[in-house]
Amino acid sequence: MKTILILDDDEVVRRLLRMMLEGRGTLEASEGGEALRLLEARPDLILVDWNMPGISGIEFVQTLRKQAEMPAPFITLTGTDPLEIEKQIEALGASSYLSKPFTREELLQKVETVLKKS
Repeated sequence: MKTILILDDDEVVRRLLRMMLEGRGTLEASEGGEALRLLEARPDLILVDWNMPGISGIEFVQTLRKQAEMPAPFITLTGTDPLEIEKQIEALGASSYLSKPFTREELLQKVETVLKKS
């Protein structure tokens, strides 16, 4: 079973993502430091909220990029207009992104596409 790490500061969003990903193994973190510790579980994919207090999704990914190898592909979740941050998302190596709000079908399609590529 593939494991997906969900990094989002909003508990409701994490719960909705977990429900949307029903049948898949999920790990959850509400902030970047906690997510960094959960990487020991070697998730197959990371869903990262871009704008969070404390260690933001951007800073979390920048920390991962400093490692020799990214531990897993990641999909960026953002409430910001993706056109405004698209170059930044691409520069950090996101496999894909989703603009909030999104449907379960959109999420599952992105997740399946990224997992097949990795």
